[in-house]
Amino acid sequence: MRRLFQYALTIVLLAGCTITQQVIPVSYEPATVRPSADRHDYQNAAKAIAYVMVEELKLPRVEAVLIIYPTRAEYESGFVAEVGSTPSQAAGRTHFLAMANCKYKKVLVNGQSLSRLPWSSRVKTLAHELTHIAQYSLGNSRCSSPHSWLSEGFANWAAFKVVESLGLDTFAKERETFVESVYKLKSNRTLPALSQMAVSSDWEYLAKSLGADATYAQSFLAVDFLIEKKSLPAVIEYFSLFARSNNRNVNFMTAFGEDVSVFEQEFGAHLQKLLI
Repeated sequence: MRRLFQYALTIVLLAGCTITQQVIPVSYEPATVRPSADRHDYQNAAKAIAYVMVEELKLPRVEAVLIIYPTRAEYESGFVAEVGSTPSQAAGRTHFLAMANCKYKKVLVNGQSLSRLPWSSRVKTLAHELTHIAQYSLGNSRCSSPHSWLSEGFANWAAFKVVESLGLDTFAKERETFVESVYKLKSNRTLPALSQMAVSSDWEYLAKSLGADATYAQSFLAVDFLIEKKSLPAVIEYFSLFARSNNRNVNFMTAFGEDVSVFEQEFGAHLQKLLI
């Protein structure tokens, strides 16, 4: 019986399950050698992600707290305790694996669900949410309202760059996976336009009703194209403009030099060629 218990415990630990709640302060730490994220250690992963975001992507220094809950129920309770959500609001958010909060600079993670993913996907998830924290920091920690497709697409774009830099996967592979998923989806239904994914409530509705291929994948491809056309510093400037104004369309024009509707048309033509 004892041997069976030890074996079961070993399996749990190897799977990377979070047995107790983990509270991990996340901050950029200058280093002569880039931190490694090749071990199943969330604290080391957070350090490595923060390092790549600042040193290589030139995003602002990340100052946040990563809270990993061992169960879905505790994850749900975390929204009430940590960010002031009502129980009903918290229940509505737990379909997400992890979420960043702008006001409190916290990332809440469902450790039970996260542990089921490959390590590279776990690091990618954390990098995605920490990129949102960087976006909030650029906007002076205001709970602003950028174009949701740009916010989510850039969070994925940055996460893929981080994972590639850490040697866990390649950006090209992630990009090709999204191209294939959008291609398959487009053959069966009409994709939502970027203008339909600007407001956060519309984004959440479309993400739930149409799925990640129609929303996250397409948004990533839009941001990848935007960076190719206008540069990464222009995207960083876009989020910085929310420190002064919450007008997403004006900020887009200021940062990129064209109206968002013009870019939407350009992206539509680009996507058609991409999916041939």
